Amino acid sequence: MRKELLGNNVDDGSKQNPDAKITGSEDLDDFLQQHQDKQEKLAENMISLVRRLKNTTSAAGEIIKKDNERLVSTIKQADTNTSQLKVQSDRMEKHSKKSCNWWMWGMLAIVFMVYFWMIMFIRMFPKK
Repeated sequence: MRKELLGNNVDDGSKQNPDAKITGSEDLDDFLQQHQDKQEKLAENMISLVRRLKNTTSAAGEIIKKDNERLVSTIKQADTNTSQLKVQSDRMEKHSKKSCNWWMWGMLAIVFMVYFWMIMFIRMFPKK
């Protein structure tokens, strides 16, 4: 593309000398036509590049928009899960305190029962 812009080669394969003088109206018309063709070709290339860039940018915009929506829904779900985890954690803590309290009273009752049975056993069967 650089060579086309600088005029070092032409699409028809002929080499032009930039220092050569143009003589005659036909040569001038051919020269102007070649440059106009180059300009049109470059303009078409630029237009196609701009179209591709526009399509790519719009596709990237859509992808980013979908990602943002997914991120928002994920954040909402995480907040919901966090609040539910807090509720369940509090409930589990109450339950563990409650069951621990019952285990403590149960073990204490067993210790007293064993103690009273031991005393009753000693009273029933004294040493002779």
